[in-house]
Amino acid sequence: MDSGPLSRMLSVRSVLAAIAVAVALTSAPPAGAVDLQSLTGWWIAIDDTFPTLWKRGDVTAMEEVLIINPDGRIENRVMNFWSGDPESCAKMKVCSDLPVIATARVAVKGDTVAVGERKPRSERIDSPRTDPRIRQVAVTAAPAWTVSLSGKSVMTVRAGATTRTFARIEPDRLRRLRAGMRISGLAASKHWRCFLAVGTARNAAFASLRDEPVTVPDFFEQYLRAASYVAVLDSLIKRPTADDRDPKARDLIAYEPEELMAEHFDGLTVPARLSDKQRLEALAAAIAHRVRPKTAADPGHNTSALALDVPLKISLSNAEIAALTRAASNDPDAKKMFCRD
Repeated sequence: MDSGPLSRMLSVRSVLAAIAVAVALTSAPPAGAVDLQSLTGWWIAIDDTFPTLWKRGDVTAMEEVLIINPDGRIENRVMNFWSGDPESCAKMKVCSDLPVIATARVAVKGDTVAVGERKPRSERIDSPRTDPRIRQVAVTAAPAWTVSLSGKSVMTVRAGATTRTFARIEPDRLRRLRAGMRISGLAASKHWRCFLAVGTARNAAFASLRDEPVTVPDFFEQYLRAASYVAVLDSLIKRPTADDRDPKARDLIAYEPEELMAEHFDGLTVPARLSDKQRLEALAAAIAHRVRPKTAADPGHNTSALALDVPLKISLSNAEIAALTRAASNDPDAKKMFCRD
């Protein structure tokens, strides 16, 4: 019996809906599928390729970083822990805190990533002796990779017999972690991976760095922001100015290091004049004055370094200043976050 036009229309709609669902299911990429969009972002190596080299003393401490752009352009870089100031650039010829090994463009087909248009860069990475080795083990040295993703944040790259693992990371998070390591004064070759494991404890992508659960100190985030602020301040103080009294300092104006790992802070800008640098120096002295422990020899009343006619505004909270002090102390949590035992 004919159930009428309305029933026939509903039946047709049901069939069309079922077909649409079936098409969507068959065309949707499976979980962990690789495409250019899923690869876009900043990735830091978390395998032992580079740590093996710097723990043996073959190279200075550094981590490989991949920056993959939405259009397929990639930058294969290494993050070092050098200050990146003009004097270091002039003397050591390493003029970037994130030197480029090579640029290229990737094309994705299935789980294969082809590396094309590769352009090796000649800028200094570490030293004339070690640079060839670094370039040899870098991921872009291979013309093609087989890539698998675990979730959205762990990328396993295979090229021949070599397997590499990278974790996705937000650029500013990496900037703060690097600064936290740098201003600690500790050797990155001994303490960085421990610090990275603590700093990413809530990020499952970095789980392979932790043999057991780690405790994140309650002052950790305050320390990271303060460390980043201090690191930027230190970098700016080392910039030369045209009216510097020291002619050797003025000669360094020709050297402009690339500092991609410096976080932006309002009020901290490259000094244009010597008076600007003096203000930054006074700001650094004011922070150091509040951070360092007071002793009988240094009761904390020496403010000669702060004798400027302009008010100083320290863009750090009391909690952040306290975190700097605590991180440098023998507090058990502070020692654990750097593995200082």
